[in-house]
Amino acid sequence: MQSSTTQLGDLGRLQGQVAIVTGASSGISAAIAKVFSREGAKLVIASRNEATLNVVRDAIRSSGGNVLAIPTDVTKPKEIDHLIQETMAHFGQIDILVNGVGGYSKTASIVDIAEQEWDDMMLLNLKSAFLCAKAVSPFMIEKHHGRIINIGSQVGMGPNPYGASSLIYGTAKAGLIGFSKHLAKDLGPHGITVNTVSPGTTATERVSELRGVEGLNAIAKNNPLGRLPTPEETAETVLFLASKPAASITGVNIMVNAGMMMY
Repeated sequence: MQSSTTQLGDLGRLQGQVAIVTGASSGISAAIAKVFSREGAKLVIASRNEATLNVVRDAIRSSGGNVLAIPTDVTKPKEIDHLIQETMAHFGQIDILVNGVGGYSKTASIVDIAEQEWDDMMLLNLKSAFLCAKAVSPFMIEKHHGRIINIGSQVGMGPNPYGASSLIYGTAKAGLIGFSKHLAKDLGPHGITVNTVSPGTTATERVSELRGVEGLNAIAKNNPLGRLPTPEETAETVLFLASKPAASITGVNIMVNAGMMMY
């Protein structure tokens, strides 16, 4: 596996490609953006958090990357339209979409879940991916080429073996995995692949804050590999699916989870 610190142009697997990465202000999506830039992609990164998005933008630019940061709430179609318009105006094409937006704030039993909370999590984790995929598809169909990669979660395949059930989040990610498969069949005749990458518990800043050091260590010890995956490892998997060697891979879900769940 290549280090994410490799300088731009050393490998060039995405040279000439334009990629949109949503949720790229932190964590796994930020790592994906940096790896894509390392491989020569022209980047558009999007997030609701403008301040941290700009930090990622500046880091990519300091390494020689060509990146545009557009603050975007991908639960709102008008903001997605603006994201697409700015991408086309700046780069003139869209080759890759990574739907990296998602997350949850707590786990709860069904008796404690409000209807609005359910709707909000479905919007954030599932409908946002539909809206973004719908927005980029006409441009990919016109070129008869494109890659859509949705960031799922291992809990989309079944309940986490440790801790409480992530009921809403897991259901939304299960929907995202199913959406990816159906979209792969829909867009396949147009030369577009659609896949899901589903991380397990990953050593990001956000997860560290939610779980704490002891919680993360306990999960790591129970993984067959005895450790947690890193954001960069998930990013490298996404890179593979976006690159030429994966041209015949579509409709799959790859879990990057150190073996915690094997479905």
